Amino acid sequence: MLLDDFHPIILNAGKPEHLSSWNYTGVSSPFARIYCIADGTASLRVGGRLYELRPGYLYLVPPFTSHDNICGSPFSHYYLHFYEDNSAPGFSGSIFDKYDFPVEVPSQPIDELMFSCLVGMNPSLSLEDLDPDSYNDNESLLHNISSEKERALSLRMESRGIVLFLLSRFLYHAQLKDQATDERVQRAVSYIFLHLSDPAVDVETLAHEACLSVNQFIRTFRKQTGMTPLKFLTNKRIEKAQLLLLERNMSNKDLAYAVGYEDPAYFCRVFSNIVGVSPQQYKTKSLL
Repeated sequence: MLLDDFHPIILNAGKPEHLSSWNYTGVSSPFARIYCIADGTASLRVGGRLYELRPGYLYLVPPFTSHDNICGSPFSHYYLHFYEDNSAPGFSGSIFDKYDFPVEVPSQPIDELMFSCLVGMNPSLSLEDLDPDSYNDNESLLHNISSEKERALSLRMESRGIVLFLLSRFLYHAQLKDQATDERVQRAVSYIFLHLSDPAVDVETLAHEACLSVNQFIRTFRKQTGMTPLKFLTNKRIEKAQLLLLERNMSNKDLAYAVGYEDPAYFCRVFSNIVGVSPQQYKTKSLL
């Protein structure tokens, strides 16, 4: 993945003081979070593993990752929420689809300074209410994306530089999800992201793109990604649908067509099976 392909949009940044009040379960958002612990301790549960949040470390929660925040004592931390701009020309997939990032990495003294600078430069990005239900919705996402694009170019450039700096701490320890010496699977993955709205994309199309037979392609893809090509394609289409529901007011029919489904009813069934609720229920929940 080239650096030119990564376009972070800063949504929120701040440094709150907690008095045993940072307790939220089942939080999942279309944006990523980075935490830097200033003082005290709390816990973060991601993927069934419990991490003790403590000074001297940075923590990362990728987008669409369910997690729990647990706090039972005074606690202070910096937070950064950023969203990847998937409307950029030639967008070929999220950096989180191409790398397995660690949740916890050691920090350096300059990291907290970078966070302090980011928060100081952008006081308007601090959340008034830290309850995810108060900002984890369509209206807040659209407002923050629009506000970020309206800020001075010099401020945006400096702020994005800090985001890249902080994310590089995790990237240093990250592993490519496709470890093959050739780029056949990566070509197929890039093709998926560039053609999510094309209903003609199927396993045969992707195998041809990878220059492999269908059976060999399925085996190679599964070995490198941990899932079949069809499941990967379906997951990315539904993730795209979730983002579109947050960003736009779309009917089920238009939404289905936008992510490559010709049958809206079938799309709704697939969406419900993966997300747990129907598209319109997901939309309504995000607006609460």
